[in-house]
Amino acid sequence: MALQDTDLLPLYRVTDSTNRKISVAALLSGTSSLWEEDGTNLYPKNLAQSVGIGTDSPSSTLELSSADPRLTIRDTGASARYTQLRNTNGNTYLSNISSGHIIFGAPDEKMRIQDNGSVGIGTDNPQALLTLKPSANVSSFQISQSNSNDGYRFHVDGPNGGHLYIKRWASDLEDTKVALLGNGNVGIGTDNPFNRLHVVDASATGIRSQSGSAQGTDTNKALHVSNGDTTDTFNVSYKGQGYFAGNVGIGEENPQKELHVNGTVRATVFDLEALPALQ
Repeated sequence: MALQDTDLLPLYRVTDSTNRKISVAALLSGTSSLWEEDGTNLYPKNLAQSVGIGTDSPSSTLELSSADPRLTIRDTGASARYTQLRNTNGNTYLSNISSGHIIFGAPDEKMRIQDNGSVGIGTDNPQALLTLKPSANVSSFQISQSNSNDGYRFHVDGPNGGHLYIKRWASDLEDTKVALLGNGNVGIGTDNPFNRLHVVDASATGIRSQSGSAQGTDTNKALHVSNGDTTDTFNVSYKGQGYFAGNVGIGEENPQKELHVNGTVRATVFDLEALPALQ
C-alpha cells in the first residue's frame, strides 16, 4: 500500500522526544521514518508513540478530536452496514447504522444488544427486553450493597426453567427467602412449598395483616376464604369478627353441628335465643 500526501489528512502529530509535526509523506520516507509499511499494513516503528487525528497533542495512543468525533468500522461485504463509535455533546454512542446487532465476547459471545433493543446475556436470542441465561445452573443476577459482596440473588431452576428463587447471599452461603414454583406454589422461608402459600417461620414471628387505620366496623376483612367463587365460606374482619359458613369444630375434625366441641367448655355467660331440644 502506497500513501501520498493527498490520501489522508495533510498533517499529523507524532509525539516523540522532539514533539515533531510530520507530513504523511515524511512518515513513510527516508531512513528516519517513524512508520513502517508492510504490504497492506501500516504501523509506527516505535509503539510508545501516540497518534493524533484532528489534534496536535494526543493524550492516548490514538486520539480522534473534532466537534463531533466518529470512528467508523464498515463491513464491505454488507451493503450500507457499519458501526460507529462517537462522542456528541459529551455523550458516548456505539451504534450500528442501518441494521445488525452489537455483540460482546470474551472471546465467545457473552452479551448482545439486538437491533430491536432487546438485550441478551448468555443468549443470542433474547425473548424480552432483558433476557439472562446462565451457562450453568447458577443464579442469574445479584443485587448487592456498595460496601459489601453480600446481597440477594435471583435464581431460575427446575424443568424448563420452571422455578424462581430469591436467595440471601452472605458469607459465601445461600439462604432461600422466597420460592415461586412452576406449579404456582409460593414458599416463604422454604424452597419446596407444598401449598399455594407455604410459610416456614424459623424465627416464630408469625404472619400479620394490618389495616392502615383503626376499623370501627366489621365490614373490611383481613382474610377471605371462598369455595370456587367469590362468596366467603370463612372470613375474619380487622375488627375481630369471624364468620364460618359451615360447622365449626374445636378439637374435632368432623363437626356434626354448627359448634362441635370435643372437650370441656367453660364460659361466664351462655346467651341462648332458643333452647334446642336436648340430643
